Amino acid sequence: MAGPVVYEASVPFFTKALKSQLKLLELSEAWCRENNHNDSRLTTATLANDMSSLPFHVEFCTYNAVQALIDLGVVDVESPSIEGEDQTFDQLINRVQTSLDILESAAQESFLGKESMTVNVHLGTFSLDRDALRYLHEISLPSFWFHHSMIYSILRSQGVPLSKQLFLSAW
Repeated sequence: MAGPVVYEASVPFFTKALKSQLKLLELSEAWCRENNHNDSRLTTATLANDMSSLPFHVEFCTYNAVQALIDLGVVDVESPSIEGEDQTFDQLINRVQTSLDILESAAQESFLGKESMTVNVHLGTFSLDRDALRYLHEISLPSFWFHHSMIYSILRSQGVPLSKQLFLSAW
């Protein structure tokens, strides 16, 4: 039986994608070891000179997932930092696992009636209001997906042998 619609539109998606992200990071770390590469080959990599590196994208994925639950009022945790504190594979993997633990702690019942909730979103110098589903569909999930795909793309651009099947393996 399906749970509350806002739960179904968020927690399962974030959980599956972060589990996939965990696999991508673990396999990439192992690839560095097997090929005698320093982790920094991947953790400092970008797709273009003016783009952010791998750790930023991991941080922003975990931020998006946890912040969505905070914004929806279903978990009482601090907003994850996006200050660039996590730079090693161990730190990034731990960050993803911590986010998965927070997602797991979100009780389905706490999402009941959230469809009509208004979420105020701050985007740089302005803010806007969206109902919960519109917030997820137009802001939180697309932002998450962008950064998640950047992680895969950065790793592939550096030669890590990852497949689309692996990227989608959590689905």
